[in-house]
Amino acid sequence: MIAELIANISEQNILSFFQNKISSFKPEKEDYEYLLAADKPFQNLYKLGNAELNNGDELIVFSCLYNGELTARSSKKLQFDIAKKLLGEAFSDGAIFIFYDASGNFRFSFIRKNYGSDEGKYSNWRRFTYYVQPDKENKTFRKRVGDCTYDSLDAIQKAFSVEPLSREFYKDLSHWYFASFNEVEFPNDRNENEYNLKANAMIRLITRLIFVWFMKQKGLVPDGLFNKEKIDDLLNYK
Repeated sequence: MIAELIANISEQNILSFFQNKISSFKPEKEDYEYLLAADKPFQNLYKLGNAELNNGDELIVFSCLYNGELTARSSKKLQFDIAKKLLGEAFSDGAIFIFYDASGNFRFSFIRKNYGSDEGKYSNWRRFTYYVQPDKENKTFRKRVGDCTYDSLDAIQKAFSVEPLSREFYKDLSHWYFASFNEVEFPNDRNENEYNLKANAMIRLITRLIFVWFMKQKGLVPDGLFNKEKIDDLLNYK
């Protein structure tokens, strides 16, 4: 179901996704367009349904159309403000909001009350979000949101948390570093200590590769530069 959601974001596919993932999910469409400011680029703000989770938590699902191209940065604060206003109206501890555009790009956000030390009081709202484009791999979103059990707000928050991903990333990175250490060579024009030379050069290489990959993910580096045949052609490699 996650593949269908990514390929064609729509109210029906959102409903199908949550009905498939949560047995207690009930479609219940409600129009909240009156909360939208006339001069802002949003319309079709709907509650699509809700579910009672295993521990008594309630999850509500909302969707909203963005007029324009939704990017990773566009109108994030406005979307968060809309979500907080809606949750105040709905008296809910947590909800999933899907803001999408006509091209199929969407922001899939989980917003939850952040309770303070005094029982029954909360200090603010916390937002966790994924930005999804139908023509991208969206690997993390597919894995974590697609595999989430949705049996509690804690389980949903965990699916949105980047901390486990960071630990896994650095673990894989360290394995690659040590596995490659004895397989690579670097010029040593200054006759430096071989171990120190290799360690420093490996770290510089890794950080530069990460930076270039980050630029690629942001669309600042052409995908063709990551194609070996294309690079071989540019370098006239034989």
